Amino acid sequence: MQSTATQKLAIETAKFSLPASHEPYTDKYFLRSNQVLKGEGMNPYVKMQVFIRKGPGRVFGIEEAVAILDKYSNIFDKGKVFALPEGSQYKPGEVVMQIEGPVQEFIELETMYLGAMAGETSKRAGITLDFSQIKENARKVVEAAEGRTVMYFGARHWKYDDDAKIARAAYEGGIDKAATDIGAATFGGRGKGTSPHVAIIMFGAKYGRENASLEFTKAFDRHIDPRIKRLTLIDTFNRELSDSRMILAQIPDKVSGFRLDTCGENIGEGGTLFKGAKYETGNGVTIELVNNFYNQMKELGHPEKEIVLSSGFADAKKIAAFTAAEKRLGHKLFDGLGIGGLYNSIETKADTVEVDGMRISKAGRFFRPIERLEEVVLE
Repeated sequence: MQSTATQKLAIETAKFSLPASHEPYTDKYFLRSNQVLKGEGMNPYVKMQVFIRKGPGRVFGIEEAVAILDKYSNIFDKGKVFALPEGSQYKPGEVVMQIEGPVQEFIELETMYLGAMAGETSKRAGITLDFSQIKENARKVVEAAEGRTVMYFGARHWKYDDDAKIARAAYEGGIDKAATDIGAATFGGRGKGTSPHVAIIMFGAKYGRENASLEFTKAFDRHIDPRIKRLTLIDTFNRELSDSRMILAQIPDKVSGFRLDTCGENIGEGGTLFKGAKYETGNGVTIELVNNFYNQMKELGHPEKEIVLSSGFADAKKIAAFTAAEKRLGHKLFDGLGIGGLYNSIETKADTVEVDGMRISKAGRFFRPIERLEEVVLE
């Protein structure tokens, strides 16, 4: 099911000088997810909506995002792109771009096009990068993590051409892993990561939400080098406990651990409304959620499985609350952290909202109307 728009937005993409390949600038989990989709023969027609939570303001980087889609994909032959004109006013949560087409065409480009929009929108709002502050923020996070792995996952929050310098500053602050190859290369590493929400949603559309994480985990194991850790993202459909229980019951040998990334719109499965101390209960990744998650793994006989937390953990105070809770509870709550916000930016978000005509999205996110968007045509 394709969208229509009465107005056309002509964009010249040749004016942008882009890298020869997008892959070094891409979060590794998108590259690996596309490898899985290709291996499974899954290439549904998908609608992806881009919005900015922080606002109101003016959105920039639209034209460069279109240039990225044009250079590295065939989306303008096989699908459509709708967008607001460069510099348009937007309201918080309003869709500023919609991409639609076969998912394999553009799943690998999310890091770059979101980064171009976030970086340009931030710069035009007067936000600049302070690399010494990034280093200091990284140092505080690493110190708070008390020896656990910390991975920099924030490439999508700023333009690709600064990703290496940001990752290097994070490394100088003590972070020794990054999601992109260009970032990790600054300290002799390779990009890390296994699964984003968009991949789980593709399996949810095919196998049902209740089986999505299980079937993705099986497929990942079929198609990805066995030397790569099998860390499954477990919050996509707000089934953090149910999906991990299913995986541990059926294929415990196919998973080395789980990543919890419950977004701020949701209370994790089995959780309670906010009460008491900050970070204990309520929305997002809380101490309550992770404690319940660990206890379930222990009950199922798998306390050794890794727990990686993301969503809001660039905050050293939040990490410190979790390590303090570990001492109180007498067991681990996490083995690693994925963090993004080591610096201020106006972040852009991308949500899958439709797969082959079926409305399906990450829990807490939803299809948004796009009345103001114009269909992009290339000059």
